[in-house]
Amino acid sequence: MKIAVRRTLALAVASSLALSLPAVAGDLTPGQSATVQPGDLPETWQLNNAELIVNPGGKALEIEARAQSRLNITGAEMSAAVTFGGISLSNSTLTLTNSAVVNAGGRGISLAAAMSSGLPGSIATISNSHITGLGTGISVVAMPGPRAVLNLDRSQVTGKLNLPPLDRSLRATVSRCLKVPMFE
Repeated sequence: MKIAVRRTLALAVASSLALSLPAVAGDLTPGQSATVQPGDLPETWQLNNAELIVNPGGKALEIEARAQSRLNITGAEMSAAVTFGGISLSNSTLTLTNSAVVNAGGRGISLAAAMSSGLPGSIATISNSHITGLGTGISVVAMPGPRAVLNLDRSQVTGKLNLPPLDRSLRATVSRCLKVPMFE
């Protein structure tokens, strides 16, 4: 009898803890939207025909946007350690302003357009920002059909051969890197 009571109590405590913990991943489905504010726990985001806004002072981990999703990131820091893009767009749009993107595991930003989707291609408009990736800062790939378009204004894109271990506060050094200033 004592064992059954202990087991029930343990399950009740575990269930209440699981329900009270903050989410560490955002999964937005068609029509949904979310806003990241300063002080919010940095999360990994997956968007499917959804919208994500990261306000000044906000932080996020890797973001994957597909199927006409919309990303609006202003004055924010984004850090990742994934082999694809820290921000990965497939037939979606990104507006990145006054922000920093660092991916210690792969491309900083990846834009793609999938022709079989029947959707418009990806478009990224980046201004006054710094993008750093392992090997490649930004990749733009499109199949026949939809186009992937990259618009850069007063931004720096860096591909670095060996990034330091991921620093979630984005204090990664950018010395000894391959710099490709796009617009100065």
